Amino acid sequence: MFSAPGQTFLIALVVIPIFSELDLSMTTFAGLYSSATLLASLCLNPAGRFVDKWSVNRIVLMNSLLMALGCVLLATATHIGGLFIAFFLLRLMGQGVFGLTSSIILINAFEKNRGQAMGLMTLGFSLSEMIYPSLTLVLLAVTGWRTTYLIFALSYVVIMLPLQFILIKRSKFKKGQYFDGEMSIQPQILPGGRIPDRAGDSLTVSQVIKTPTFYLVTIANCVPPLLMTGLFFHQEVMFNANGWPLSSVAVGILIYAGCKALSSVIMGPIIDRYGPLWFFVSTILLLSSGTLIAALGG
Repeated sequence: MFSAPGQTFLIALVVIPIFSELDLSMTTFAGLYSSATLLASLCLNPAGRFVDKWSVNRIVLMNSLLMALGCVLLATATHIGGLFIAFFLLRLMGQGVFGLTSSIILINAFEKNRGQAMGLMTLGFSLSEMIYPSLTLVLLAVTGWRTTYLIFALSYVVIMLPLQFILIKRSKFKKGQYFDGEMSIQPQILPGGRIPDRAGDSLTVSQVIKTPTFYLVTIANCVPPLLMTGLFFHQEVMFNANGWPLSSVAVGILIYAGCKALSSVIMGPIIDRYGPLWFFVSTILLLSSGTLIAALGG
């Protein structure tokens, strides 16, 4: 839930105030943001290696502090260099490492009910999309974008950090051990009658990158963030071009988050039973259809 200040749907709300105050063109700002996002994505692989090796408490501490630092750097940025570093940290942590860490922890804790657990986890993103836009619009109107991001930085240290330590302790999570009852007795049978090879869990990185399937899945995985980042980043420009009130952004994201939350809860158990392939394909088709509707919506 706390990843929002590094997510495009929220950063988009402060795009115009930032490039107006720093006297940047929209093209320059977009290029800066894209470059920071690209660099952050290239750092995800080494970040994942740290997540694999470190204890959960250490990961949570580093995630929270780095995200807080990113918010402070954005709030105090006065030139392109500072803005780039701030966006890099926010995109690396908020868009990348937060979700990566959550997924890795769940994969290590759940096997039999992994799809359901992942579906419940994504409710955090939906909750974020429900709460943060309205909160941000209020803070922007009252305090401005710089103070808004300072408040976000404070929330990581005062709220997120202690809350996660408490939840980790209560969960009795142990790295390398599934929770009780999560070890599958019967192997999952995917469509076509194929049983996954359990030995696949021990593939090395070099073995994975030699598999054609890896590249097909990677390309397909590019589609959702490409579409959603583009739509969210330019949402204020789109609303202004169509003469729609900016206050509708929060309402639209709220509806979007509600639909996302509902589908997460419903799809998780179904994926556990039938496998993820057709649902993954349908997601790409639905996103493409939604983008077409957005293009024709004016």
